[in-house]
Amino acid sequence: MAKKVEKGDIVVPGQELYEGEEFTAGDGAFESGGTIRSRFLGAADFRSEDSVQVIPRYNPYVPSQGDLVIGEVERVGPSNWNVDIGCPWSAFMHVNAAVDEYVDHDDDISQWYGIGDVIVAKVKGVTEGMDVKLSMEHENARELEGGRVISVAPAKVPRIIGSKGTMVEMIKDATDTMIVIGQNGRVWIDGTGESLAVEAIRKVADEAHTDNLTEKMEEWLEENGGDI
Repeated sequence: MAKKVEKGDIVVPGQELYEGEEFTAGDGAFESGGTIRSRFLGAADFRSEDSVQVIPRYNPYVPSQGDLVIGEVERVGPSNWNVDIGCPWSAFMHVNAAVDEYVDHDDDISQWYGIGDVIVAKVKGVTEGMDVKLSMEHENARELEGGRVISVAPAKVPRIIGSKGTMVEMIKDATDTMIVIGQNGRVWIDGTGESLAVEAIRKVADEAHTDNLTEKMEEWLEENGGDI
């Protein structure tokens, strides 16, 4: 049994924290093959007598099965795509999870999705080692063409969507835009009032902690040229 780091040490994703059976993996850590490793860039913390945790320096997106995310294809392999979804771990999508038709091993799969393409995909699964498997097997999964992608803190996504979608629908209607929000904090915007929609979404993210935000945003949109 051995600690690999001390309390307060800065650690990076995948770094060994502890090997043995005395401690279990707490928040921000995971166990693999008898070794506890860090999920995040942050500070190691042996907070309790039986678990080791990592306190992140920022709040990254942590993928969960079933999430819908917005990603950008960054590599095309013989049978899969590597996709940037804005988290510290690798995300990949196998051709069998993306294409309904038969694909021969000699086919160039970039005919479906090429480097730089932006997609909405479902998190099909996450391994113990935090390999993220993506899939297009969802009714809302698709390629997003044109428009603009911005990033917000993933924790702010529920506030941007609003109760029963009220906030995002108001912004879409007021700015004459289409908006798609990924649970990884990526937001795709396309339409006439794209710039105003971007500003509105960032304002909601900045003021997510305040009360009566929907009413405040309605007034703000009207004052800034939104069609309210």
